Order: sequence, then structure tokens, then C-alpha cells
Amino acid sequence: MSWWSSWPGQQRALRHDPVQPQAPGQQPRQGGSGRQRGCAPAHPVRSRIHVRIAPVIVVAGGTGTLGSRLVPRLAEAGLAVRVLTRDLARARYLGPGVEVVRGDVRDAASLGRALHGAGTVISAVHGFAGPGGVSPASVDRAGNANLIDAASTAGAAFVLISMVGASPGHPIGLFRAKHAAEEMLRASRVPWTIVRATAFMQTGP
Repeated sequence: MSWWSSWPGQQRALRHDPVQPQAPGQQPRQGGSGRQRGCAPAHPVRSRIHVRIAPVIVVAGGTGTLGSRLVPRLAEAGLAVRVLTRDLARARYLGPGVEVVRGDVRDAASLGRALHGAGTVISAVHGFAGPGGVSPASVDRAGNANLIDAASTAGAAFVLISMVGASPGHPIGLFRAKHAAEEMLRASRVPWTIVRATAFMQTGP
């Protein structure tokens, strides 16, 4: 997506001062910067290129239905990607070039190392269904709260995958939990983006 390239850490600054040759009898001209041009410099023309290595993009939920489609696209774009997962075996098919770390958004202590050096955190987790006793309250609400706190500590921006219809009064708990995560993110000091996607169905394991 186009917004990746506009974030700090993804930019390259190029500075180059050209020199224009002076014709015989021509008076030196003032450039736009006020410098005289026309005389060959006593030293070679230099250009300065500053390249900053892009920080890591951490994807929580990178082995799920949504994350497993997002992670390869990020990696193919040449971005540094790290997947946070509870089950390392599920990340084997993500291919080379993707870093994988074990962690659980429900366990705040496991997130510090996982987010070290992160520039962006993408939360594609959900607790609607799955093994390990997950629930919207433990993953989408409390888990995202832990993830937002860890992103704040790491100085990373945060992208929350929410859903259309998320609201505090929705009859389905997942929608209420997503809305709670949105509110926590808005109240934080973390640069944030909220993506409200439509819901999709998937079969369980």
C-alpha cells in the first residue's frame, strides 16, 4: 500500500550540487541558492546520499487467514517483516526473509523482545475462535491493549485491523472488543491507523 513509503525511516534524501561549465568571456552566474557557478571546482563534485534502514514491521496474527496473506506481500516488497505467533510451526510456510518470534498478545511480558526495533506494529489478531481458550475479551480487547503499550514503549506506529460495525453496543462481543481496542489506540500517544474491514468467514482447524 502506498502509505508505507511515506513514513519516517523509509525515505532517502539525495543532495547533489551540479556545476555548469563557463563559456569564454561569460560572467559567473548566480544560482538559485546564491552560490557562484561557472568555475570548475578545485575538488571533485560530491554527492551525499543518506539512506536510513527501514525499521521492522511486526505483524501480530501473521499466521492467521488475514496475516498469512499480508506478510508475503510485505516481504516481496522488500520490507523487513517479523511475525509474532504463539505457534512457530504455523509460520514455516511463510518462506525465507520473514523473521518469526514466539509471543502471545495476552502475555505482556512476551512482547518487549518481539517489538524490539519495530517501526510499525500491525495487529491482525482476533479471538473469535481458535485453540487455547482465546476470546474477544482476552485477545481483541486485553491483547490489543498489551500490544499498544508495547508499541508505545518501542516508539512504533500502530495499525489496527478492526471491522465495520464495531461499536460499544453491538450484540456480538467481537465487535464490542474491536471498538474497545480502537478507543484505547485513539487515547494512546502512538501514531495510529485503524482499518475497518468487512467481516469474513473461515473454517476452523
